[in-house]
Amino acid sequence: MKIGDRLSAAWPITKAHLVPFAIALVVAILVGIVAAVTVIGTFVIFGPITCGMFSMCLKAARGQKPELGDLFSKFNGDTIIYGLIAMAPSLTGIGSLVTPGLLWGLWFMADKPMPWKDALNRNIEMLKKDWVTTLVFPFLIYLIGSLGSIACCIGIFVTYPLSLIAWALEYNETYAKGGSATPA
Repeated sequence: MKIGDRLSAAWPITKAHLVPFAIALVVAILVGIVAAVTVIGTFVIFGPITCGMFSMCLKAARGQKPELGDLFSKFNGDTIIYGLIAMAPSLTGIGSLVTPGLLWGLWFMADKPMPWKDALNRNIEMLKKDWVTTLVFPFLIYLIGSLGSIACCIGIFVTYPLSLIAWALEYNETYAKGGSATPA
């Protein structure tokens, strides 16, 4: 896990796809605002929208063209259920430490359609093998992505895609093994 190396490799990819990611981020924020009208709405859309954004990042990291439609391509029962599970710790004081570590399952689901139980089991196996990388890498990536909000929230349109593409590169290198969603 070399965050600096991943961020350096992610920068040219981010620059090449900045506009589609900026548009996707605006759309995701707007969908989130609409969903927030209900108490459960944000929790329901979290998994599918996050998985869709991860799908865009995987495409970009693999030299493919990410499209806005990818943002909505993962709306299904499995991503909703997994999103609810991943968000559950956010209701506690440890949410910001645990939730990012549970998001690896959504990377598996973005890479290859699978039932939520399989994604959760693979995420648990990752935690057993290397809990530091599984928890610390995503936490630091989210911290870096959030730094953009300091610059009047405008910077997030660069830091968020940059951090997620760095995460996609980590996923590809460490866990995908040629596109397979099987952890090493």
